[in-house]
Amino acid sequence: MKSYKLLYPKNWRDLKYRSPKNIKVIRGENLDFSKQPEIKKRIEEEWNKRKIKDKKIFSDPIYRLSGYSIKNDNLLLELGKTCYEELSGTNYLSAYDKNSFNFIKKAGLKEKNPYKYFSMALSVGAVIETKDNYILITRRGEKVGSYKNVFHTIAGQTDPRKFKKGPINFKVSIADEIRAEAGLKENEYKIYFTALVMNNENFKPELIFVAKSKVNLVDILLRKKTEAFEFKFIFGLKKEDLRSFLKSFPQKEFCPPGLAAWQIYLQIEKQ
Repeated sequence: MKSYKLLYPKNWRDLKYRSPKNIKVIRGENLDFSKQPEIKKRIEEEWNKRKIKDKKIFSDPIYRLSGYSIKNDNLLLELGKTCYEELSGTNYLSAYDKNSFNFIKKAGLKEKNPYKYFSMALSVGAVIETKDNYILITRRGEKVGSYKNVFHTIAGQTDPRKFKKGPINFKVSIADEIRAEAGLKENEYKIYFTALVMNNENFKPELIFVAKSKVNLVDILLRKKTEAFEFKFIFGLKKEDLRSFLKSFPQKEFCPPGLAAWQIYLQIEKQ
């Protein structure tokens, strides 16, 4: 079984480079535990355990994908609010507490929606193609909250606080991640939207982009990165070698949305 699912577009043959303007947003639902107070209690207990292990941890707000649809080739996202506490106590449980994860899934299935009581925090991720035709690859570190020591792209959570005074713009959201993890400014690359995927292992959704940079690999590697602490190392791989690289390791060596991003990129580029 694949570690991820393609949600938009519906078919692989329909993958192509689209404008970020193809993403539309309407108001969605926040988590409602009025019918499931036991889940809310479990989330609070899990968060308290995490705070004991890491006193610096805090619960930032995040966008929640409560639903989506496709209209005239546009992706219509239904966005509510969630937070890192809810994410930690629902989706992230899949890595180490299958019983609690399945308990939350079954509660949703009773209401015909297996994702109903999950955070469903919406991430953004991007394949970075350099001017000299390398693909940027990171190896995540040991101190990250999930998917330790695996290969991944540039990625991160969306922050609702960025859009208090204006409409939600995921081009801005992914630009923040590219700046923090690759050191690239917005005027140094062309950004394309490609897909919406879902991690089959923990149900977490992610918007996938491709950034075609005007900067060579060496220059990117030498730049200061404010969130470099998230990975052990970062390197470049020749574009034509990416497919064989993905086949050289078992699936578990890749963060699912990162693997999805690279395979989507290869499909569009016909590599």
